[in-house]
Amino acid sequence: MLEFLLISVFLLVGGILAVAAIVALPLLLIGAVIWLITLPIRFVFWLVFGAIGLVFSLVFGALRLVFGVIGAVLGLLFAPVIFVVGIIGLGIAFLVWLLSALAPLVPLIFLGLLVWGVYRLVTNRPSPTF
Repeated sequence: MLEFLLISVFLLVGGILAVAAIVALPLLLIGAVIWLITLPIRFVFWLVFGAIGLVFSLVFGALRLVFGVIGAVLGLLFAPVIFVVGIIGLGIAFLVWLLSALAPLVPLIFLGLLVWGVYRLVTNRPSPTF
């Protein structure tokens, strides 16, 4: 019984594949004919726009080379200046960070100065003897 089921499944799959092949072959032939018909048009299109693209690529390639060399030279000239300015900027940024980190301690510093001032007023200092 199982053999008949497997044979029928294989026949069904084979039939589906046969129908697919029968449908696919004419469609493939139609696609090949359309490809052959449009081949001269594609050749002309490639020739015209390929030539235009070649001219543009040569012109803009030369411009890219010129501006690339100019940019490299300017980069070599200004890189040390930019490096020094960056180091100075990092130093200033560190100083600002340090001051902003110590800013909340200002009331405590004032309180310490007040305590020190009261201590200086209250205590008797010995007079210096020479």
